[in-house]
Amino acid sequence: MWVANASGAGTSSSYVPIVPCRLADTRPETNVGTRSTQIVAGESAIFQVTGSNGGCNIPASATGIASNVTAANPTATSFLAVFPADAAFPNVSNLNWAAMGPPVPNQVTVALSAGGAIKAFNHSGGVDVIIDIVGYYVPSNSGPQGPAGLTGAQGAAGAAGTNGTNGVAGLNGTPGAAGTNGLAGAPGVAGANGTPGVAGTNGVDGTNGTNGTNGTNGARGFSAWDTIPTGVTVTGTITYDSHLSGNAWNDIVTVDLPGVAPVALTLADVNFDANSGALDADATCTGTAAAPTAPPGKVCIYLDSFDNVDIANTSAEQGLLDTRSISIAITPSLLVPIGPGPDYGDEYLFASWAYTAP
Repeated sequence: MWVANASGAGTSSSYVPIVPCRLADTRPETNVGTRSTQIVAGESAIFQVTGSNGGCNIPASATGIASNVTAANPTATSFLAVFPADAAFPNVSNLNWAAMGPPVPNQVTVALSAGGAIKAFNHSGGVDVIIDIVGYYVPSNSGPQGPAGLTGAQGAAGAAGTNGTNGVAGLNGTPGAAGTNGLAGAPGVAGANGTPGVAGTNGVDGTNGTNGTNGTNGARGFSAWDTIPTGVTVTGTITYDSHLSGNAWNDIVTVDLPGVAPVALTLADVNFDANSGALDADATCTGTAAAPTAPPGKVCIYLDSFDNVDIANTSAEQGLLDTRSISIAITPSLLVPIGPGPDYGDEYLFASWAYTAP
């Protein structure tokens, strides 16, 4: 047991190390505790520490914990702040990460609220949180140093010893004249070098140490065969550039999603943005080509540039695989040759898109 003393308004606390235990894991596949969903942007999630919670049993007398906190599966670049549940947000960060990055751990020592709880605040996106406790603090039995006691009475002085007889001081003699410096002696003959000693033999090589154990595997990365998590927005681009054929038939472009939509898309779910002028312009698609966004359950397409396209008769819909792709029916606008021969000019359309899983 270690004792930590604080001055001023603080109190003395004792640190009690324990066998590490897991208080919380919000990941559904490895859930520990009462929460199995990510902490969303701007949310301060409360975790009860004292009592029996998750895999831990912390006494009600605990005033703080030493822990290892890990952020996993982040959907946006953000930070996490951990603080007592009854305290105001302290505007600090304990962990920082990049969007879609690997798990980020850090050691966090934090005081508990009067009810024995902590809060975890996430700034942006969504993130899973794992909290492992390695020890806790309790009030110390040692108090502050007491005031100095009164000075005791002075003891009686011992008898003084008899002084010896002082001798008569002699007269100072007259300083003598400084003597002349003697001649420098001749340098001595250099001594002969000693015989070099015999080199010692090399010691026996020590044995190699045993190899350390392998670390645990990291979490599997997101793949095109995985379902896109609820609330996660994925984006992409659409590039179509073709020589006009001179006919009025639509040209079809299909784009695959980077994962599986949790709910099949319909014709009403795939539209162009509100300002595109397209046949299916959607007022809920309010992003831009440079920063595409989409409301939950929808795909929004944002025009960047186009030429020789009848945009008023161009529309989008779900693809053949309605959980994996989207399609655009592009209507050409130039049906008359622009020069000798069958030259109908260039037809192109550049756009970005966004999809948010419901």
